[in-house]
Amino acid sequence: MVTVGVALFGDVLLLLMIVPMLPSLLAPPPAGVGAAGDFALAVIFVAKDVFQLLCAPLAGALTLRYGARASLVASLAGLTASTVAFAEAATFEQLLAARCFQGLTSSALMSGGLTLIAETHTPDCRGAAMARANSGLGIGAALGPVLGGLLLEALGRRRTFHCVALLIGLTAVAAAALGWAAPTTAQPTSAPTGRGEAPARQLLALVRIPAVGVACSGLFAALAAGGLFDALFGIHLSETYGIGPARASLIFSIEPMTYLLTLALLGGLADAVSKPVLSAAALGLVGLSLPLLTAGSSMASVIAATLIHGIGYGCKDVVGTALLADLVDRHGAGSYTMAFALADMSDSLGYVLGPLGGVALCKVLGSRTLGLSMFAIGCWALVPYTLRVA
Repeated sequence: MVTVGVALFGDVLLLLMIVPMLPSLLAPPPAGVGAAGDFALAVIFVAKDVFQLLCAPLAGALTLRYGARASLVASLAGLTASTVAFAEAATFEQLLAARCFQGLTSSALMSGGLTLIAETHTPDCRGAAMARANSGLGIGAALGPVLGGLLLEALGRRRTFHCVALLIGLTAVAAAALGWAAPTTAQPTSAPTGRGEAPARQLLALVRIPAVGVACSGLFAALAAGGLFDALFGIHLSETYGIGPARASLIFSIEPMTYLLTLALLGGLADAVSKPVLSAAALGLVGLSLPLLTAGSSMASVIAATLIHGIGYGCKDVVGTALLADLVDRHGAGSYTMAFALADMSDSLGYVLGPLGGVALCKVLGSRTLGLSMFAIGCWALVPYTLRVA
């Protein structure tokens, strides 16, 4: 569990630490993408999630074939290599390749890491274990942009990425050593099903279950709303209050801190409280944070929206993937691995389409607050269905 948490920390750290580095990654910008290279930077940023979406089924299939721990170690080794690639990349094509490779390794990390937790924890303690592992996501999200900016100024780009690669590489060595010393033994009361079936057949078996479809739709909606919130946060603060990137980053840090506190408070209750109820609460809160971000005329609404967003995201990660594992046990279809592959696809698709669709909706309606309110209604519409997941 600790190894998975550290691995998730490294993945999100690499994902977000490039945010303050983006303007300097392409200097000078490549020809044909505008004076500031905005399009090229946007492509580099979203490439990771696009590639993670495409590779999630493959990662699930390989995890089924070679085992969860082998997939986790391989993903960490690949993440180390992609971090070194960022350090050495000098062109747009090289940076894009490094980002795509990170998406591939992230899909293997989510599949292998979460499956390892599901297979080594019984259902009555699985939710708490996943919540503790997910705390790595919050720590990485909180430290990523800050460390990226500070290390870039202190060490330069190459040394910054080399330091992160060393951290992830050590985690890979630790995971491999733990695997050699203590081979995985499954402990759940219901053994993973679908072991002899092809991965594609397992995916089809899972998507035919209405409850799985609702759970994955909830993950998609939450990540879509989260991506839209992230995309508009800095723009709204700049246009409405004249707040620059540095101060906006400090204000936004409230979100991952609240997320971590929510995980800490609810993690121990993850297996005692109804998972559908917490999942529904996550959708309601994340949806509420969107119109609240722009509805007020003072910073109080922004602070409240950021707090509510962090709590909603915390509720999502306390139970989201654990709920899918429970559904695999309950319905006897598919496997943990392919259920988590579906979750990874839902997350990635939401984070890619959410900002694009949400911004387009705001432009069509001619009002950012109205567009965010309509997006929130889409999240809230899933709440009654999520409450009935069984």
